[in-house]
Amino acid sequence: MDPILIIFIVVVFGGSYGYMFYIRNKQKKTTKNYETPEMVAKSEEFKAELLQRIFSPLNNKFPNQTIDAFTECAYLTNLTAKTKSTLITGLKVIGYSLIGVRATYTQADNAAYLVLTGEDLHYVFFQEGELSSLFTLTRGQLQRAKITDLSAVDKTSRIQSTVGDKVSKKLIYESDGKNVEIILFDRITKGTQGIPLSDASSSIVDILGKCRVMGISFKEKLIEQYPNLKY
Repeated sequence: MDPILIIFIVVVFGGSYGYMFYIRNKQKKTTKNYETPEMVAKSEEFKAELLQRIFSPLNNKFPNQTIDAFTECAYLTNLTAKTKSTLITGLKVIGYSLIGVRATYTQADNAAYLVLTGEDLHYVFFQEGELSSLFTLTRGQLQRAKITDLSAVDKTSRIQSTVGDKVSKKLIYESDGKNVEIILFDRITKGTQGIPLSDASSSIVDILGKCRVMGISFKEKLIEQYPNLKY
């Protein structure tokens, strides 16, 4: 191979990696700055901005309710009463994983959230930008529920969901006599289209920092409503 071409390839790939590393470190630093009490105190302001703009599809699902808090969660794979589209998505992920093709890409098209409106906690799942599944946990279910750390099995079996800087916990509640588990995150990392959020490409200033505040605010308001879910 031509030495000049080799040098060109090394420079291009090296430069791209260096730029990605720089952007990632900058975003991590910005997000950390938003964890201060001063920034968390602006959670209502940030929430209004996010719901009006990038998360407007989520906001539109609750036209007659006020969203008190929301955070991202892993989409359910063990719920008995799945919608047809959710089940198909799960089968696609499993199938692609078995042959080593597009498993990550398929999951990236999905986004799931936990949304708190008063005493109600809703699970909302988007598949390729379209609402695919929505259900509400009852007050009785939440009063008997608990939040725990992830086990080693959880981290291994849901590695695509739990990878990254986010901290994951597990909400366990009872439905039809069986335990159902939802992995929730301490921040929001994806928009409703299933695309990872980035300060470099978003029109919202410091979107990752503001989405980190959403995770903090969700925890505070959930525990305020249900002290048994302290974590």
